[in-house]
Amino acid sequence: MSFLTMPYYVNPLLGRWLRPPPDEPAARSNLRGLAVVAVATAFWALVFYLVTVRFWTLP
Repeated sequence: MSFLTMPYYVNPLLGRWLRPPPDEPAARSNLRGLAVVAVATAFWALVFYLVTVRFWTLP
């Protein structure tokens, strides 16, 4: 699944972090990268929580 979704949402999100403009401070680029990773992790944690606890409960 990641091979199908990565080009659509991961590459654009990480592209600016991995290749920042030359005049951007390194600290700002690092904070942006950490924010992207934190938001993506929180999003997928929420999705897996909803799927496993709310939508698909096993007896």
